Amino acid sequence: MSKRQLGTLMAVNLRLLNPQVTTRARKSGVTGRQLTRKLINQFFLNAVVFLVIYGLPLLNFDLSRLPGAFAFYVGLFGLLAISQSMAGIYNVFFVGRDLGAYLPLPFREADIFMSKLLVVVLNTLPYTVPLLLAFVVTAIRAGIFVVVAVLLAIWGYLLVLAMVLLLCTLLVFSLTKLKGFQAHQNVIMTTLMGLTLLITVAGILLMNTHPVGSAMNADINTPFLPLFRCFTTPLAPISLITWGVLVGTMICLSIVTRRYVLARLANQLTQANSHIVGH
Repeated sequence: MSKRQLGTLMAVNLRLLNPQVTTRARKSGVTGRQLTRKLINQFFLNAVVFLVIYGLPLLNFDLSRLPGAFAFYVGLFGLLAISQSMAGIYNVFFVGRDLGAYLPLPFREADIFMSKLLVVVLNTLPYTVPLLLAFVVTAIRAGIFVVVAVLLAIWGYLLVLAMVLLLCTLLVFSLTKLKGFQAHQNVIMTTLMGLTLLITVAGILLMNTHPVGSAMNADINTPFLPLFRCFTTPLAPISLITWGVLVGTMICLSIVTRRYVLARLANQLTQANSHIVGH
């Protein structure tokens, strides 16, 4: 697939990602490439907002000594990534019902899948960029050389983001097969988006009411402690094992996604869309 074809597919999917925003823009006379730029600029705006609200306070934390605070940030942005990924996947794969438009065109199912998933990635990045900053800050405060710390943080961030996206893809495609989801799809997806807002507001309030040294920042054992060690003592045995588990999990999720989603993409979308239209 050429860059031009990929760009065309992504431009279409950008319009499906948030139908309400797309509709408002079109009503105001924004169309074509101008609409595409407007939708992309929204990602940058979201990223700036989240970096200012969540990212800047991180600079005052010595996260290398605060596994509790590290766990808080990983948990918060992990949930945000999950909810945004699920909503994005559902919108671009199912709500748009655009599969029929691609069938006469020279696109492989893998091309369609990749273009849609890349748009979901773009939608998820602004809400998880502070997580990347948390990884960087933790590694640098632990005394790791800056260049190594940044590369280590990027690697860890990409692994976590990839696993979230693959897991959400499997979950959404599985949900669309359930009769209960088909009957209450709008309620379920609205709940997910409401959860995103709730997590965001709760996170802001929690950071404003729990200063450094509070229970949130205490030196406690958390489920994210192995990941915490990856950025404070990256060459320790537990860290190397954790890296191996993360890579292995991503590979397994990739294989399952390829076998049970990508290989049956057209059939699954056709069946799911027929149920969606019926409701």
